Amino acid sequence: MNSFAVADVTNTGVDSGLQNARSDYVASLAYSPNRTYTFSVRSRMDEATWNIKPVRGPGDRQLRPLVVSLMYGD
Repeated sequence: MNSFAVADVTNTGVDSGLQNARSDYVASLAYSPNRTYTFSVRSRMDEATWNIKPVRGPGDRQLRPLVVSLMYGD
């Protein structure tokens, strides 16, 4: 039995996509031109329509021992 397909007191997983055999597709792309900078993009696509859901674009700058990070989300 798929626990996410059954409504319960907390409704954990209801309408999350985990109640189905397939859920959203997840993609990530990262580019690191050197050891100091890292840029990446992460996204989810709807499993039925392939429409892009949220997009996140973090960028990191390492200043040893400190790491500065910036995140964009839509």
